[in-house]
Amino acid sequence: MTELQKEQAFLLSLLRYAIHERKEELPENLPEQEISPLLKEASAQAVRGMALYGLLAMQDRFSKDAVQNLKYRFAGIIRSNTAVSYTQSKLVKLLDEHGFSYVILKGDAAAVYYPEPELRMRGDVDFLIDPEEKNNVEKMLMNAGYARSLEGHACHVVFKKPGEHLEMHFEPAGIPNGKIGDAVRTFLKDTLENRVFVPDDLGGFFAPSPLYHAMILLLHMQHHMLGEGIGLRHLCDWACFVRKTHEQPFWEQLLPFLRKIGLFTFTAVMTRTCAIYLDTPCPPWAEGADTALCDNIMSDIFTGGNFGKKNAARAKSGVFVSNHGKDGTTHSKFYYMCYTIHHSTIDHFPKLQKVYILYPFFYVIRITQYLCMIAQKKRPPLHGILAMAEERRELYQELHIFERD
Repeated sequence: MTELQKEQAFLLSLLRYAIHERKEELPENLPEQEISPLLKEASAQAVRGMALYGLLAMQDRFSKDAVQNLKYRFAGIIRSNTAVSYTQSKLVKLLDEHGFSYVILKGDAAAVYYPEPELRMRGDVDFLIDPEEKNNVEKMLMNAGYARSLEGHACHVVFKKPGEHLEMHFEPAGIPNGKIGDAVRTFLKDTLENRVFVPDDLGGFFAPSPLYHAMILLLHMQHHMLGEGIGLRHLCDWACFVRKTHEQPFWEQLLPFLRKIGLFTFTAVMTRTCAIYLDTPCPPWAEGADTALCDNIMSDIFTGGNFGKKNAARAKSGVFVSNHGKDGTTHSKFYYMCYTIHHSTIDHFPKLQKVYILYPFFYVIRITQYLCMIAQKKRPPLHGILAMAEERRELYQELHIFERD
């Protein structure tokens, strides 16, 4: 097991308690002055709800003022999660009224697998639709008062209202390029047809069945790991899912496919990492995952935080590691740098796509802008980013993502 800082070890104890509700998982000697750094780490890892739940289970060890503060913070988490779920319920009602098929991605769909679903921190509302219905769903949302945001992605469009953030997906994030991507799309093509209804206090919603939810979680996790970085929330999503489903028969269909597309090693390592640090089940197919690699993955998670929140330079090093998991780590740092410059230029100057001959001039403009931001200390130095990128590439290459077995 990798060497952990005190607040990291405490945090993992609280997460294990939230997952298993075993009193012996709670840290024995947690001084009250350690609560603040622990919650800071929990926030960076997007698991503050689980941490607060564990702390409140040991409230008899803290002062009255400290307990009141913990209760206030925990209530804030519940309010925030409820607001996101309410936004989701309004979306679901709209989709149902107009007859559009959908599934909720991550968020409440992942929370279903937690022992206490309200502990899973929510962000925005991600939902997957039939790509052929894209224009119709977009029209529906705009008629309902949502504004299409300039934020965007190859696989989703963002819609906003004050206090509400929706991501309409045409396909899950993290699907790779080339033939492997085609195989993944074929595998996922029946996601909407095999959706399952999840009842809740706000009326319920449709989520992917476990087979498709597993694939969506894995794609999302590797996508962000090879990009900005992942936090403990991603690991807990997978841990809780495996804990609840590891004996279900769908794994017999999923595991051969993961071997075929080059995600089996990644899946086994993440599953065993959960077993080592969160005490969740380790199925026989994951028992052979290298312990040292699991330790290094945990160290990477603690170093970067959720979406690289703890270290901006490390997060930005992802542009030299991979194209957000689209090709694993098969290309060079120079290739990914050129790829990033090209797509950054297109994002800032979209009309260039009609005048290809001007690309080189605008590449220079984007590079100059970036160098100026470094000089003004608005961006971290390039040499530091490159060093972090090399360190991360060496680790992730051991996962053989999208390399066929």
